Amino acid sequence: MLTLFGAGLSARLYFESQFIAQSQNQLRDTLSAISSHIARDQLHRACQSSMQTELRLTIILQDGTVRCDSQHDPAKMENHATRPEFQDALHSGYGFSMRESETLQSRMIYGAMAHPSGQWVIRGAFPLTQLTLALERFDTSFRIFLVAALALIVLFATWAARNIVLPIRGVSDRLNAILQGRVSPARNRELLSNSYGEWPAIESALDQVSQNVESREEFFSKERSLHDTVLSAINEGILAVDVKGEPVFVNSSFLEIFGIEDFRRPRTLWETLRIPELLDPFRAAIQAGKSSSLIPIHLEQTRRFISVSVSPLKAADRATYGAVGIFHDLTEIKKAEQIRTDFIANASHELKTPLTAIKGFSETLLDDLKAGNRPELEYAEAIHRNSERMMALVRDLLDLSALETGSFLTKADLDTEIITSRALASIRTGVEAKHQEIRTRFEIRNVQADAHRIEQVLVNLLDNANKYCPDGATIEVLWTTGPHNSPILTVRDNGPGIAKEHLPRLFERFYRVNGARSRELGGTGLGLAIVKHIMLRHGGNVRVESEAHKGTTFVCEFP
Repeated sequence: MLTLFGAGLSARLYFESQFIAQSQNQLRDTLSAISSHIARDQLHRACQSSMQTELRLTIILQDGTVRCDSQHDPAKMENHATRPEFQDALHSGYGFSMRESETLQSRMIYGAMAHPSGQWVIRGAFPLTQLTLALERFDTSFRIFLVAALALIVLFATWAARNIVLPIRGVSDRLNAILQGRVSPARNRELLSNSYGEWPAIESALDQVSQNVESREEFFSKERSLHDTVLSAINEGILAVDVKGEPVFVNSSFLEIFGIEDFRRPRTLWETLRIPELLDPFRAAIQAGKSSSLIPIHLEQTRRFISVSVSPLKAADRATYGAVGIFHDLTEIKKAEQIRTDFIANASHELKTPLTAIKGFSETLLDDLKAGNRPELEYAEAIHRNSERMMALVRDLLDLSALETGSFLTKADLDTEIITSRALASIRTGVEAKHQEIRTRFEIRNVQADAHRIEQVLVNLLDNANKYCPDGATIEVLWTTGPHNSPILTVRDNGPGIAKEHLPRLFERFYRVNGARSRELGGTGLGLAIVKHIMLRHGGNVRVESEAHKGTTFVCEFP
């Protein structure tokens, strides 16, 4: 539209300039013809002869005085010495100007030519009425043309909006829908399908692209899900950071190792860890591209031991774009090493005590025999007693070792009354000696288990109750069912109970609440550890409930 308006304006200016140039040439030719054929005494007649035409003739003397004028009284006209066309005519022989006439009050074109004598100047002028009318007609026609052109443009714009713009918008919406992973609106599909030219083909291509994107997105989503699942399931902690130290991936094991509950991505590695020994390998990997390993590191906050391996992340062009750290939790290994160390130390100590006693009493007995003295019975009894203690310890150690290494269990339907009676028979002497009462209740008659091992569980629990409960105490053996009809064995007493601080370690090897009394009573410190391992081998568990001076309850839960 602006182009049409500019073209019309240019045409108007061109027409106006051509009309003025043509009029100027015509005026000059007319003045030249008049000036060359008129004498001084014919000036008035020349002015009068042009009164019937549009051409206005004015004779101006050298001083600017109007001598005659074909359309106005010269006596009433002012001096024309300052008129530009008059001055140009005096200086160069011809002058031209175009302005509003002060006398006739209309726009005029003026031409002035000096007479060859130089005494006067003949000026011709005619109104630009024809030009004005022509321009008005041109303007009217051009306005009509612009209105028609505008109507055509509106019609074309409507057509273009329907067949070009809206389909393009539909394509844009489809592409945005593809990028956002949603189906594009049906309206856009209808617009494209009703369009001309290549739009239906574009629609078909977009459908194909959308299907390809969806299939690829589904594939990558599955890959990403598998990737995240695998990395999250790995026991090792994984942390990947970019060159700024901002984490780009962490798994749950990393958060658990460092005890991080509220992990926010904007936090940098340096804000997350704040452990110099761990930060230095990451800096070396990011800045120098070096891999490094550290072992072990003790985390005070979570009381864990870890090792870490840090490697740079490199792109195809070998440029480092981050680093990844693998954190191995060594806590359980450290605990196992400590348990093994403690076990060896405790086992050595437990064996050393009876062996020392046996060695001492045997040496004394040997000295008496060498001296010809009658050996004391007390020495032989002490040797026998410590031998029994050592045999019990070795037997329990072998049992515990067999359970830990996965010895074979022979499971069968056991009669709970029979297996309980056997266990009670083995401690009957101690129970009768302390006048203790045994109570039993059998809500279930059978249990699927290894007879020898379950009898061992009962004997160990009943033996502890018998030894640590005072005279006249009550010991209960209960066979009941749990919430899911699973068998439960409960051994309960009303003895002195166990303080709460001892309960967490009660099933550890060689752990004794009262070590001196336990040894005095012949305990090895392994009985409850054996009970725990037997129940674990059966797929169950054992727990203890006790308070000081309120008795003790051991609950064995079967699967």
